[in-house]
Amino acid sequence: METMDTKRNAFEALCENRYCWKLHCTTCGNGQLRHDLYRIILGSHPDEPGWQNSSDTPSSLVQSDGREQFIHCPRKLTLDDQIKLLSIVSGVALRNLNMEEPRWLGYLGVVLHWCEEGERQSRLLTRALLPQFMELMDRTRDISEKELLTWSGLEKFEWMLRDARVIKRSVPW
Repeated sequence: METMDTKRNAFEALCENRYCWKLHCTTCGNGQLRHDLYRIILGSHPDEPGWQNSSDTPSSLVQSDGREQFIHCPRKLTLDDQIKLLSIVSGVALRNLNMEEPRWLGYLGVVLHWCEEGERQSRLLTRALLPQFMELMDRTRDISEKELLTWSGLEKFEWMLRDARVIKRSVPW
């Protein structure tokens, strides 16, 4: 049996699911994705038994005593929760994500949008992911200390990854 220490990154595991990631969606507001991201902040992992991903059911965690605890996801994260989520996502290996259907770019955009203040202060994803984007495209360049990875800048990376033939299909932005 796999232990928590050997599990893959929780964001990588989450990226295998299908969620609405359109920012400012007026139908669902990325509700299921945000709920599941919040569950990750609280310590749950998509590879654990009992993890459910269904837009028909409310997000929940199964407690150690077997009782189900329903999660009420906040619309705005505290700075501490933003840093927790950014720390988890910063451990992702982009090469492990599905390049055939790069929905993960949209999920990353939701994380960056939801955690703008935390990323501005910590630069966790900027430091962890910009070098990986450059490596995927076989490019080398110095990353300016002033540069910041943002949700609005991800479209640029999508086009660069398409031009480098790393991703096969466009994300329907």
